[in-house]
Amino acid sequence: MDLRTISASGYEVASTCLKRYYHEYVLRTPRTESSEAANLGTAVHGALEDYVKAIYVEKNNLAPTLKNLLNFYSKHFEMVFGSADRSNDWYPQGKEMLATWHRRTDLSTVEVISTEKKDSIEIPTSAGKKKYNYIWDRCDIFEEDGKTIIRVVDYKTWRKNMQPKEMRYKIQVRMYAMAAAIQFKDLKPDEIWVQLDQLRWGNPEVRFTREDNLETWRYVRRQAEIIIGTHPNLAEETLNPECGYCVVKTRCNKLRSNINGGGVWSLKSTEELAAALSDLDNQAKGAAAAAEEVRAILESKMDNTEASVLDAGNFTVELSKTTRRQANSREVALIVGPQVYKQIGKVNVSEVDALIKSGELGPEKTEQLKKVFTKSVTTSAVSRRKVG
Repeated sequence: MDLRTISASGYEVASTCLKRYYHEYVLRTPRTESSEAANLGTAVHGALEDYVKAIYVEKNNLAPTLKNLLNFYSKHFEMVFGSADRSNDWYPQGKEMLATWHRRTDLSTVEVISTEKKDSIEIPTSAGKKKYNYIWDRCDIFEEDGKTIIRVVDYKTWRKNMQPKEMRYKIQVRMYAMAAAIQFKDLKPDEIWVQLDQLRWGNPEVRFTREDNLETWRYVRRQAEIIIGTHPNLAEETLNPECGYCVVKTRCNKLRSNINGGGVWSLKSTEELAAALSDLDNQAKGAAAAAEEVRAILESKMDNTEASVLDAGNFTVELSKTTRRQANSREVALIVGPQVYKQIGKVNVSEVDALIKSGELGPEKTEQLKKVFTKSVTTSAVSRRKVG
């Protein structure tokens, strides 16, 4: 199969369905669908790019106010939607996201290296060197604890709330970190951070080490060889949660078979999907409740024998320990005061950690915040089938 260029989006598609990859990234089968949600994302991204570039890159004396940010947004909204009508249902959503971003973002202590800019690096493959093209929304450089940090930032207007643990295994995030390590190697950064600035939620970030980036480099090369070594006629169709976005979904044999057999893709209407989800959730709750009853009996047996491991025929039952870190919301409220506490919204570990990291409350309150955490340890029986 022809590997024209390497991209994170292409790799994400290839990892789920090579047939879809062939049609979208080799044949370049055109898309016909567009959505207003995507248009809103375009308008919001455009506003942030213009605002950050004007104030922190070009430094043209424009004040870093929300009013100026929203002026950029109005311009881009009109360009994308073809109307300046602010009563449009989509306009206030973008305005709210940008207001949240402006309230929580302080770029005065960092140097913004670039805003949306296309770059590329070359990846060696058996079919010659291939370009990995990437565009990230913002790139910062700053010092923290004596370390030089490069931070890649990608704005997201999606409705999901991705957490750092999930981010670490997202192909796009890992490839951003790898590219930054290569692009800025002459600056000798101590750490590479990648932040997903989720405009409807928070802005989680993940730090990548040199070994992390080397592993990503190896993965990128392995995936390239899988694509190159797959003949188009042998590219498999694979059902996955993204099938609905495939450009050739109407001709997919696997999808058609699933529909004809009464699989999940046979559920066409929103009502059918909602009914199925309700039924499955209820079944899952029932199964979970039964599992907890069985777990309690097993844990009781282990308590009586003071055993941490039980040999149960073809199974092994172990007591698994889980440590959970929590922030005392009452102590946090007393330390930060009512105004900051209201801005936090929901007190959780990540929000308090972010406050500590920012140092915006001053050294005394920052030290007090470090003491609001408690740890709780729970044990739970886990049953595993023996191998062999």
